[in-house]
Order: sequence, then structure tokens, then C-alpha cells
Amino acid sequence: MYITLLFCRKYKYFRGGYKVESFPRTGFFTLYAIPLFLIGGICVKKKWKIKSWQSIILIAIGLIECLFEAVVITRTTGELFDSGNGNFPTIGAFLMAVGFFLLLYQVKIKESWKLPILFLGKNVLSVYLFHSILIHVINRFILPGIDTLPLFLNLIISILIYLSSLGIGVIFSRIPYLKELVKI
Repeated sequence: MYITLLFCRKYKYFRGGYKVESFPRTGFFTLYAIPLFLIGGICVKKKWKIKSWQSIILIAIGLIECLFEAVVITRTTGELFDSGNGNFPTIGAFLMAVGFFLLLYQVKIKESWKLPILFLGKNVLSVYLFHSILIHVINRFILPGIDTLPLFLNLIISILIYLSSLGIGVIFSRIPYLKELVKI
């Protein structure tokens, strides 16, 4: 890996004039979301019996791929790569998501936890749909021009965004024509 990083840092161009940072990402736009959405149903229908160590290997391979890609892009472009959002459309993120799903799928849940987990799972689409809008509103109108915040404040804001997105989803689910927007 170190040799690859040195190569990419020294030679930003390959034959034909292609720049390293102009190579396409591995996720084919956002179509990675389709298999991620379907994997749960496939696991349940096929009754997959995956051992915990196999799930952990998937997670580790995915993490290594994501770290490798983030380091290579950061080194070649000279700018810090956003490895949180930037790694979403990658094979590594897909492998980690599948690994975590298969690992958590085997966990036995207490009866008292089932209702809150079902509520959160039922409203995950509304969080996905509305969190980016809320982030944009906060960045534009509430905290304009602020690039960094203390970790504790970031955690509080993240929790508020999550709960607000959940609340919007619950409200939408009670309005006749809008409930189709947040229904899975």
C-alpha cells in the first residue's frame, strides 16, 4: 500500500493524461442504495446463516477499502477527503453495510426493545429524506460561516437533526397525501 501511495503522490498522471483524482468512484452514482435496501429482504427470504466472523471479515475488508481510497485521494489531490459522505458510493461501504446488517441480524432482541427499534426502522426513510434539508437550513440560516464546532455541540446538533427528521416523518405519515412520501 505504501508503494501505491508513493506512486500516486509522485505521478498524478497516468498514460493518456488521466489524472488520478479524475478516476470514477466505484459505486455507479447512488445505485448502491438498491442492493443495500434489498439485502434485508434477501437475508430473511433465503434464511442465510452467516457466522459472526464472516460478517466481521466483510466489515474489515470494506473498512480497508474505504481507508485506502480516502488516503489515496487525499494524497493525490492534496485536500482532505471527506471519508464520511465521500465513501458512501463505494464497494467498501457496501461491504461494511452488509457485514453490519448480517452481524446485527443474528442478535436476539429483548421484547421491551422491539417497539422502539421498529419505530426507528419504520421512520428511517424520513430521516434519510429530511436530514440533508435540515443540515442545509442550519448551515445557511442558523450557523452561517461556521466551519467547525466542538465535538459536544456537533453531537447535540446531530441528535436534534435526527429527532427533527423523525418528527417531520411522523407528521407526514399522518397527512393523507404526504404519507406516501415517507412510507417504506
